[in-house]
Parts: sequence; C-alpha cells; structure tokens
Amino acid sequence: MPTPAEIDDEDRRLAELQGLVDRAEAGLREGRIPAALVEDVIAGLRQEAERLFPGQKRSFELIYKPRLLRAATQQ
Repeated sequence: MPTPAEIDDEDRRLAELQGLVDRAEAGLREGRIPAALVEDVIAGLRQEAERLFPGQKRSFELIYKPRLLRAATQQ
C-alpha cells in the first residue's frame, strides 16, 4: 500500500502533466500552435509524461495523444 507521501508525490506529478496537456490542448484549439508543430508538441509531452511516470508510455498514447490530435483538428 502506498504511503501518504507517495500518494502526494503521484498527485503532484499528475497535476503537472495535466497542466501541461491542458495548456497544449488550449494552444492547439486556439490555433496558437502551428499544424507543422503538432507532432513535435505531442512528442515533447510524451517525453515529459515518461519522465513523470516511467514505464507508462502506453497510457499517454491511449489517453492524451488522441485528445491532443482532436484538439489540433478542431482549430
């Protein structure tokens, strides 16, 4: 069972990742990120997610990547 400190650390890392994804999604929806850079933005977020949650690359691909691609097409 995780300790309270471990839970707090995971909550902090999740909030950090969610904040990054939310800002990128807003930039994509509002057209502030050019279409030519969409894949680069997603790749950078994938790397950050892997840093924050090692071994969870598949989770990023299933949860965040589709969300970001949808945002990019909804400009």
